Amino acid sequence: MYREAAMSGRFYPANASTLDAMVRQYLEVPVETSKVRGAVVPHAGYVYSGEVAGRTIASIELPQTVLLMGPKHTRLGEHSAIMHRGAWSLPGEAVPIHEALADHLLQGLPGVVVDAEAHREEHALEVILPFLRARRPDVRFVPLILGFRSYAACEELGRALAKLLEEWDEEVLVIASSDMNHFDTHDETLRKDQMALDKCLSFDPQGLYEVCREHDISMCGVVPTTAMMVMLAQEGINSTRLVQHMTSGDVSGDTRSVVGYAGMLMG
Repeated sequence: MYREAAMSGRFYPANASTLDAMVRQYLEVPVETSKVRGAVVPHAGYVYSGEVAGRTIASIELPQTVLLMGPKHTRLGEHSAIMHRGAWSLPGEAVPIHEALADHLLQGLPGVVVDAEAHREEHALEVILPFLRARRPDVRFVPLILGFRSYAACEELGRALAKLLEEWDEEVLVIASSDMNHFDTHDETLRKDQMALDKCLSFDPQGLYEVCREHDISMCGVVPTTAMMVMLAQEGINSTRLVQHMTSGDVSGDTRSVVGYAGMLMG
């Protein structure tokens, strides 16, 4: 089963060689790589978030296997879903799903079901894959999208994820796909983003969830980021490093309505 690329020619170039050249340009930045357990990576069109995504992924000693978790932007399919068979097509080579790991996760992740339809038009995971493929051509991944959950449900999911990955005899990098605040002015977005970033940098998953809800911070991937942080806390990880933070206004020059982008490494 192949999932066809939905964002090709929209969020990133449809031509394979053009896409590869663009991604490699974003990745070829002077950074030191480190081994981490988790990361937050943005997922907008490359002209806006490609710089942050590239710098963040370039900073990781990338293992072969990635659990890629993102928010659900569409109404298609189930609320929280894994696609557990096949591969995802991209311009150039497809990226295979790690089917055995997907099956293992499905045994214990509360509220998560198999549903390829939920992934069909979702952009949050697809746009990160070309960066992973460029860094490591043999990469394989599990795609997981998560609809809205309470903090208690995020905590339950994170704890279950920690247990399941502890049982798995293979290194797995967890990436939470998320943009930051949406469609406020540049200054207001910087203010709101900083509140959310402060909770990430102090490694406070409940604080992150609550500050986004209480202050109307439209960080679309707050649920996967919160669940990932709970998972990492179960492993004794409590450190976050901010790689880069910017807004779409830094690129377009239009500061009236912007989206924030941040790249973070954890563990």
